[in-house]
Amino acid sequence: MEDKKTIYSDGNIEDKILNMLKEDRESEIVALGGAAFHNFTNARENLINWYPFNPEASALEIGAGMGALTGLLCDKCRVVISVEQSEKRAQIIRERHKDKKNLTVYTDDIYEHTFDDKFDYILLIGVLEYVGINSTDGNPYLKLLRQIRSLLKPNGKLLLAIENQYGLKYWCGAAEDHTSIPFDGISGYNNESVTGRYYKTGVKTFSRYGLQNMLYQCGFDHNKWYYPLPDYKFPMAVFSDNYIPKPTDIDAIKFTYPMESLLIANEKELYKDILSNDVFPFFANSFFVEATFHDNWLCSVDYASLKRDYRDEYRLITSVCGERVIKQPATLLAMQHLKALEDNLSFLKKNGVLHLGYEHKQDNLLEQNYCDKERADIVFCKLIKMGDYEGAKYLLNQYLGDVRKTSTAYTSTSCNVLGLKRIVFSQEKEILSQALTDMSFCNSFYDAGNLVYFDQEWVYPDVPVEFLLYRNIKYSGVDFSVKERLYREFNIADECRCEYDEIDEIMLQNMMDSGRCNVFDPSMYHIEQTLNFKVEHQKRMLKDVQYELSKSRLELEQEQGKLNYTRQQLNVFKNEINNKNGHIEQLLEQERAYMNLLNTKGVRLLRHWWNFKEKLFPQGSKRRFMAKMLKKFLRHPIYMIKKCTPSRIKKTLRYMRNEDGAMLERRLDAATLNAGESLERMKLELFPELPENINISDVEKLVLPYSENPTVSIVIPVYNQFGYTYNCLKSIIKNTTDVEYEVIIGDDCSTDITQQISEIVQNITVAKTKTNVRFLRNCNNAAKLARGKYILFLNNDTQVLPNWLSSLVELIERKNDIGMVGSKLLYPDGTLQEAGGIIWGDGHAWNYGNGQSPNKPEFNYVKEVDYISGAAIMIRKSLWEEIGGFDELFNPAYCEDSDLAFEVRKHGYKLMYQPLSMVVHFEGKSNGTDLSSGVKKYQVENQIKLKKKWEQEFAKQAQTEGDLFHARERSMGKKTILVIDHYIPQIDRDAGSKTTWQYLQMFVEKGYNVKFIGDNFYQDREYASYLEQIGIEILYGPWYAKHWKEWILENQNNIDFAYLNRPHITKKYIDFIKNETNIKCIYYGHDLHFLRIRREYELNHDEKLLAESEEWKETELSIMKKAAINYYPSYIEEQEIHKIDASIPVKAITAYVYEEFREDINQDFDTREGILFVGGFGHPPNEDAVLWFAEHVYPKIREKLDVNFYIVGAKVTERVQQLAGNGIVVKGFVTEEELKQLYDFCKMVVVPLRYGAGVKGKVVEAMYYGIPIVSTSVGTEGIDGVESFVEVQNDADKFAESVVKLYNDNDTLQQMSEESQAYIKEHNSIEAVWNIVKDDFS
Repeated sequence: MEDKKTIYSDGNIEDKILNMLKEDRESEIVALGGAAFHNFTNARENLINWYPFNPEASALEIGAGMGALTGLLCDKCRVVISVEQSEKRAQIIRERHKDKKNLTVYTDDIYEHTFDDKFDYILLIGVLEYVGINSTDGNPYLKLLRQIRSLLKPNGKLLLAIENQYGLKYWCGAAEDHTSIPFDGISGYNNESVTGRYYKTGVKTFSRYGLQNMLYQCGFDHNKWYYPLPDYKFPMAVFSDNYIPKPTDIDAIKFTYPMESLLIANEKELYKDILSNDVFPFFANSFFVEATFHDNWLCSVDYASLKRDYRDEYRLITSVCGERVIKQPATLLAMQHLKALEDNLSFLKKNGVLHLGYEHKQDNLLEQNYCDKERADIVFCKLIKMGDYEGAKYLLNQYLGDVRKTSTAYTSTSCNVLGLKRIVFSQEKEILSQALTDMSFCNSFYDAGNLVYFDQEWVYPDVPVEFLLYRNIKYSGVDFSVKERLYREFNIADECRCEYDEIDEIMLQNMMDSGRCNVFDPSMYHIEQTLNFKVEHQKRMLKDVQYELSKSRLELEQEQGKLNYTRQQLNVFKNEINNKNGHIEQLLEQERAYMNLLNTKGVRLLRHWWNFKEKLFPQGSKRRFMAKMLKKFLRHPIYMIKKCTPSRIKKTLRYMRNEDGAMLERRLDAATLNAGESLERMKLELFPELPENINISDVEKLVLPYSENPTVSIVIPVYNQFGYTYNCLKSIIKNTTDVEYEVIIGDDCSTDITQQISEIVQNITVAKTKTNVRFLRNCNNAAKLARGKYILFLNNDTQVLPNWLSSLVELIERKNDIGMVGSKLLYPDGTLQEAGGIIWGDGHAWNYGNGQSPNKPEFNYVKEVDYISGAAIMIRKSLWEEIGGFDELFNPAYCEDSDLAFEVRKHGYKLMYQPLSMVVHFEGKSNGTDLSSGVKKYQVENQIKLKKKWEQEFAKQAQTEGDLFHARERSMGKKTILVIDHYIPQIDRDAGSKTTWQYLQMFVEKGYNVKFIGDNFYQDREYASYLEQIGIEILYGPWYAKHWKEWILENQNNIDFAYLNRPHITKKYIDFIKNETNIKCIYYGHDLHFLRIRREYELNHDEKLLAESEEWKETELSIMKKAAINYYPSYIEEQEIHKIDASIPVKAITAYVYEEFREDINQDFDTREGILFVGGFGHPPNEDAVLWFAEHVYPKIREKLDVNFYIVGAKVTERVQQLAGNGIVVKGFVTEEELKQLYDFCKMVVVPLRYGAGVKGKVVEAMYYGIPIVSTSVGTEGIDGVESFVEVQNDADKFAESVVKLYNDNDTLQQMSEESQAYIKEHNSIEAVWNIVKDDFS
């Protein structure tokens, strides 16, 4: 075998280099090219010269090569040790850096050398890819990384640089850096013409996924990833996950390639799509990784610009560290240039030019706040792209104004421009006595209509203003044709441009180092080239791209895992606080004490009185209404007397003649809401009303975004009232950022400055009518110009709130049978104007919720409605055209929205109300409020027309206002299920919540009207939206907590079923519902508490557990005997119950329901790694399972497999957290998306439960995700027929043996995965589950 100490030799060139060093001819070495150039150009130092080393630290450099970075490392650290296996290279390092007294160089093997101390930093630069050469170790890469970990101090860091196996340059055809073969790495190093290249026998680099996996396996749990461009050998800039490059950053990078390359694409041009699709980290050419054991020790630098090509006296390093930008000299010579930069900014300030100033924090260091505004060149390009040349010219003139502020000017026909070259002009030019040539769009931000300049490094004398303007346009990034047009419009002659280009070139040459500018040796391509590529290469590339992109998604998601434990702890505390607060508020202990009083003599007497009162004043009777009104007079006499105006008395008498008692009670409650109560209003931030006689010069110009293919066309019909229209448009611009849209103004012959709106608002479409055609025809006319998939009609007297449009689009695209959607309308005072409309059978209409608090639960769930007020409605464009627009029968206005609603239903579609979309409506501003005059008088006339046109449909509407329960959501004919659980399901935190959520979805899918009560009555905003957005009304808040019984009694005739969950919750509700109503009670126990606790007793022999089990047994059996039917998740519970009492009605149901099944499971188990456990630790059996597995099973697995054990679940206990380390990764709470990624990443799931009862959600979920399972018999209990594809072992030794045996048997793992998927599809689909329970809900 070849001597390891000669493996890395570059041949005879090393002898030549050593001799030249001894002859003090180091400066001549670079000219030799090849390896000499690569090791001796000081551009190599850019990789680490920005990194904030601790000057008192010790550093170990492994594989130091010829010392390219060694000298700089010695300048930055107190002690440096370099280890190099090649004796010749070690001699070169010693000779090259003989003046470095803090350097020691060893020629030794890193595994054999004994070091006196551990290190603060270990550098592994371009070394890891070579450790597999001739290696006989199973995995030499992991071996080296573990050796490094053992040499680091507890807070030490590994700095690792390596090429990315899937770097974009390789996809473009660049020769692989180590094998010189194009596409070698991305095709897996399988080139048969090359020997010694594959895994254990040759050179190999890695993808981010592969490298990250190895770092994790070796204990480097906290890593910061940097991306040097164009690569780590000669970086011009270093980016990170916190600072991904922008297209303008890519433009500044010079890309070069080895001569062996076979380029098929221009790398620089491809970055636009790479960046827009957020996959840059996957395609980065190189990685520079800071790896450590604790995230608190990670470097604060997020970005560094290195000025690689500049002369030493001008080289400044720009670093971004969080919210700060730091400037520092890269060399000692550059300190004077840093001082010049600071002086130049003072010069700008003195002359009144806006700039970003630096603070002089310490010697040779300037700092400023990071600015997140758009750069002016980007703004300029956007204006050009939108076709706004006037806006672009305005920006250029603004720039010229700033330039002229910097210096006095003179005019002349000749000038020694910049002191570099004399030019004679054909006509007089304006010349500044001195100017900053960095003043340009590229070096400025655009903030609030002003240019704010930064990084002004260069001052020159005698600068023509025209030269600065030309240079600004030249480097602005716009197309060549655009530049030519601008040159002509600003009269920059061709001959002047040629002269200016020459001056520009001289100026750049003075800044640049000619040696660095040609930073690559002649064996490289110096420009990007595109060559033809063979078909077979392309096919292989496409296949690899598809596979690697799927892995990249996992890789990107895993980056978030670094903060999992902290986030999990915060979520646990938040959840516990919320739940405790909810239960404290309800005073559950007092509630139970109260329930115990129900059987006392006093309570029985009260119940007799209650029954007598109900007979004397029946619900829904007018006697009850009169009694209630009398009660309010007695309690609030002054308030009620003030309410008794003549008009109200007249209305009350009319209502009493025409309405039933229930409706009269509701009117009384609404009218007297403030009698002892307060109305909760929504706090709104609205644009202030503009003066009526405003002029065009008084308003700021607005810019709407331009879209080639808008999703939504917003049609705003207007007639005068410019102030309202202007504020409406401002609110759209401010609060619509996530949907592509266009705005069409339907101008119905306005006479105010609305006529000039296209001069005030850019990118707006105006549809002007020839004559005043009034509201309805104006809408129809404007809608003809719509280009969007959806048309949204919006009154001009509205202001929209955040998320208003995206929520409407999301809802209408949810199902194909939704034809029209509408917003929640608010009054400017924050009260509700409408939460969907109701049309009663007699033709009159209601704005549901008018005048009430918009935050009440009944107004905050998605529902089908009769109609939606035309102030904010969105309809499918195809449906609008099919219907033919608003029916002109209702011209000029009113009832056209109600008519459109009936048309939508006639065409087979639904109208849906979206509470997340909120619009403030200044009602009455459009047409007033007087029904006897103006356009408003048509409201009465058109109501008559509407009733006549849709007479047959009106007969199907709710006929009386007493049926408000169903009318407000068009649920007539639907059965209603009231679901009660401990709190709103936290679907990603516990299996019980997930089951409840899945059954709620199934009830909705099957057409039931669903209401939900969480026993803590807490509005958990994080999870409530899940229910409300599928149409479930949640009863939350203090009122419902206090009055839930009254609500159930009032609506008992509308509720068919009560679906009660868990014994400790059900016992609070079942007696009341069963005794006071005719609602059918269905109980779901989730598991048998008494059985689970008894099994824990049998394991631990704690007598307290036995007593607790008996208490739960009594409670659970009592509930079961009261329920019409009892559900449990398996036949095990059914058998246990019938052993005690065979008469109890029990049914084994399927606990977990899936609407869709996975088709994207990764069946290549060779690419997976790790063992996974999932389970919330608020459930004691899960803690016991993990502790037992970690102590008795996992150590036996680790003896034979180097495999990680990932622990996932909310509410991690201290004992579980202490397991972290030695291959155990405690991830804690993770999101649903992160959990999916883990299921796809790990090889198998373990379920080491030793006690419990019922079907285990973690097992069913693992089967759904197609991941093989090793479980105890407790884990698979109740899941019949899974023995063929779930490995079951109860003994610790046998459990470990099964894991080890299966772990590397990829064929068996794939078979287990496929069989589990088939089982889930057969048993856990909606139809399969519904067939079990449907008879109980009939």
